[in-house]
Amino acid sequence: MMICMLAGILSCAAPAEDSVRAKAWEDTLTLPTYPPAPDDLNPHFRAYENAVYYPYTLQDRFTTEPRDVAHRVLILENEFLRVTFMPDIGGRIYSALDKTTGEELFYRNKVIKPGYIALRGAWVNGGVEWNNGPQNHTVTSFAPVDASFVNHADGSASVVIGDTEAVNRTRWTAWITLRPGKAYLEERIRIENETDLPQPFYFWNNAKFIHHDRVRFIVPASLMVEHGGKHYYPWPIRDGVDLSYVKNHHEPTSLFAVDCPFDFFGAYDLKRDHGVVIYADHKELVGKKIWTWGMSDDARASLANLTDDDTGDIEIQSGPLATQEDYGLLLPHERVEWQEWWYPIHSLRDGFDYATRDVALRVERTKGSKRATVRVAATASFPGASVAVYQPVDASAARAEKRMDLTPAKTQALDFDLADAGPARISVRGADGTDLASFVSPLQIPAVSTPDMPKEAETASAESKYLGAMKHFRGLAPTESRADFEAALATDPGYAAALRDLAALDLSEARDQSAAQRLTKALERNPDDSLAWYYLGVARLRMDDLEGALDAAAHTIRTVDRAEIGHDLEGQALARQGKWDRALEAFDETLRSAPGDSRTQDHRLIALHALRNTEALTATLLRTLDARPLALVPRLVKAFGQNGSLTTAAAQEFLHLAGWDEFMITEAALEFADLGRYDEAAQIAALLQNADATRGRPLPYYFGAYFLHRLQRDDNARALLVRAAAIKADYVFLKRPESLPVLQYALSVQPNDARAWLYLGSLYAGLNQTGVATGAWKRAVEIDSALSVAHRNLAVDAWRRAKNLPEAEAQFRAAIAAAPDDQTLYRDLAHVLVEQNRADEAITVLETMPQHDRRLDVIQLLADTHLRQDAPANALKVLASTRFTNREGSRATWITFSSAHLMQGRKRFDANEYKAALEDFRASLTYPANLGVGRPAHPEESESYYWIGLTLEKLNRLDEARKAFSRSAEGPDGSNHQKEFKAKSCAWIADHR
Repeated sequence: MMICMLAGILSCAAPAEDSVRAKAWEDTLTLPTYPPAPDDLNPHFRAYENAVYYPYTLQDRFTTEPRDVAHRVLILENEFLRVTFMPDIGGRIYSALDKTTGEELFYRNKVIKPGYIALRGAWVNGGVEWNNGPQNHTVTSFAPVDASFVNHADGSASVVIGDTEAVNRTRWTAWITLRPGKAYLEERIRIENETDLPQPFYFWNNAKFIHHDRVRFIVPASLMVEHGGKHYYPWPIRDGVDLSYVKNHHEPTSLFAVDCPFDFFGAYDLKRDHGVVIYADHKELVGKKIWTWGMSDDARASLANLTDDDTGDIEIQSGPLATQEDYGLLLPHERVEWQEWWYPIHSLRDGFDYATRDVALRVERTKGSKRATVRVAATASFPGASVAVYQPVDASAARAEKRMDLTPAKTQALDFDLADAGPARISVRGADGTDLASFVSPLQIPAVSTPDMPKEAETASAESKYLGAMKHFRGLAPTESRADFEAALATDPGYAAALRDLAALDLSEARDQSAAQRLTKALERNPDDSLAWYYLGVARLRMDDLEGALDAAAHTIRTVDRAEIGHDLEGQALARQGKWDRALEAFDETLRSAPGDSRTQDHRLIALHALRNTEALTATLLRTLDARPLALVPRLVKAFGQNGSLTTAAAQEFLHLAGWDEFMITEAALEFADLGRYDEAAQIAALLQNADATRGRPLPYYFGAYFLHRLQRDDNARALLVRAAAIKADYVFLKRPESLPVLQYALSVQPNDARAWLYLGSLYAGLNQTGVATGAWKRAVEIDSALSVAHRNLAVDAWRRAKNLPEAEAQFRAAIAAAPDDQTLYRDLAHVLVEQNRADEAITVLETMPQHDRRLDVIQLLADTHLRQDAPANALKVLASTRFTNREGSRATWITFSSAHLMQGRKRFDANEYKAALEDFRASLTYPANLGVGRPAHPEESESYYWIGLTLEKLNRLDEARKAFSRSAEGPDGSNHQKEFKAKSCAWIADHR
């Protein structure tokens, strides 16, 4: 991805002087970088492997040696801040320099060192990442996203980051703006559903801050809930410990503020006397999260997997949902949008008590004295501002007041005497009387009660089953969602909401006929359900029943509450009929009530293009590109409007703008095709074909052929299909239902195109239709037995779904024969052999596979299998062979290591080799650096100390033995295994009093 520069976009405000303008530009930044190894070439599906990221690849392999890499960056700068973005690594903010102090606003990692943390694997630490859905650390954590920058005429400048994630096809866009004279980053985020179906959404801004023992979290809340959303904790004091200090967290901690009534939170570094404030309307942005790795050795080991200089981070995250266990839902064409501001503060000594967008304040009370100080940090220059203290809080006259010139460069202070130890009101006003801040110190934080956990009903009603289905739907669990919908309908077969939303799930999985039948039944009970009529229209539109779609659109419009999407549906059907004047009227109706609807804006532009309405098109394009600089459809319409055809220059512009260019440009082509504009869609596909000479990607040819077929240019279409079939490409993963007719047409013309059968099977599996998928994969390998991915897909289906281990083994062996260098296949075959109690054969498979750059999970599995076969020395030898990068939270490498030493120690103990056994038992408590794991805050060590005690007893070192048994008995409770050895140690101590 390259960067599209939009320096000429206009603003209605007066232009600023060059000396005070904010500016944005493109540059490069060279950093030591550990490049990730090639992605896994096999797709991973939710139905088989609980992977919610298909059609994205898995990025789970990492290199171990850095090299200098020149990364493309976008720079955004004004007189106070200099911000660096990395569009090829998720668009993340890499650095935000506070120019007034020379300090970083966020944690800046000096290397790019991916670890196994994100949804797909690869993830780098530092700066700010944009966690759009589908879940957790997002699919683009280590991938290009769409990016641009804008220098506005009013003197401000913006970097615009965005992406349409391919799992749910929700679109997110973040405008990050610097304004002249302002020391804050202004962020505007929009998440929109540009599809015809309901889609889950999820978003967190993950800001990193430096990690050490003198850092504080600032969260003005009284109650927190942990990551799972079940356990609540008072904040900040719990059991006499102040949890706002990072030093008091000994293990990884993830907490979310519950019902926080304030608009600010952040973190402060007492060592640097520097911090960060995040400010947003708490009613719009309810999510306030803190995270720390903790202070244990394990935390340090985890951080060492992500950096090279012993530094690390905490996280302060903001988002529109309460916790990361919550998932929102956007109905068709719906969107959520908000603004927030981030800014640096300094010289406040111990953090801040209160903050607005303009100022942050800290009130210090001298212990044992009435003396106090209020410190004020500002985000802009406020000459002649007034800082006043009122005590009592309702006093009309200030007890102390001071005029001061507030600036971001210098924190100001007012010293004063309190009348008593009670609260005081602090007020900050601009010279013109503008209220910059007003609050009572100490800050009055309302007590929040721990909510009652919902109780399960003794007899689940149809409604409770329906609500469960919707929760699963939002959480990307379609199989579980379908089961709950069907359970609700078993209780009440006519339950309209369940029929409607199960039909929407059907449509998302390309089960159009089933959806139409359910919707017809739902409307028999509730004929006024606007969404049911709308989804019925979508189903009919997919089945080319245009009159039926128009009828459903008319009913949607008459229901009033969703009339705007009914008009858009009407416009789509009319456009397909070639009735462009009426289609334009319908799109206009939508935009009258929903002017920000991006998808309808695109539809309207295509209609104006079809009508050759040059004057209206020019004016609309100017407004649209100003508001949506990353949008592809407006750019394509503009390019078509110039001479009726797309040029090579246009192709380069679109390819440079888009992050995942193949996906984004195909999405744009389908927007034209959905309105019946197959000529333009074919030209867009040709852009990718022309740009594809060196990349060898088949999809542009398949889609181009389908579009030409719809234009009845079948000879040209066949020529493209011949070229598509000849391309032997990896990583061809499709999910969008509209791709089905594309591949079905290709196979109707070329039924022996093995790869098209492979792609079709993967598409069906991505749509949760595994039965149909296996039929397509079987046909693929019948035609071409060298398709390793098809064999693996069949193997995983037999293993995970059908539980047919012999068939899984046969398919894995066939896959290995086709791709002998794919280590994933050996790993999976070994698992299947172990499950068949053939561990010796599994070891042979793993030891005879290609040895270069072995996958870490292969090495782990080999060690575990040796341990299973009672060969601890072999397990330890395997573990010592490499440096591990573990999945976040995984301790598997150390568990195997410790277990191997315990097993080996017990063997030596039984052989009366007590000194050697003692060495093993003590080694089981160690943490070699290559394992990538450190000692946790609450280790389970009772078994090791128990055996150390027994061995010391055999060596007649009873005092040392007693100490070891005491260590075992005093360990934390932990697991049942831990408790067992604690009890044994207690018994030994009791017997030896």
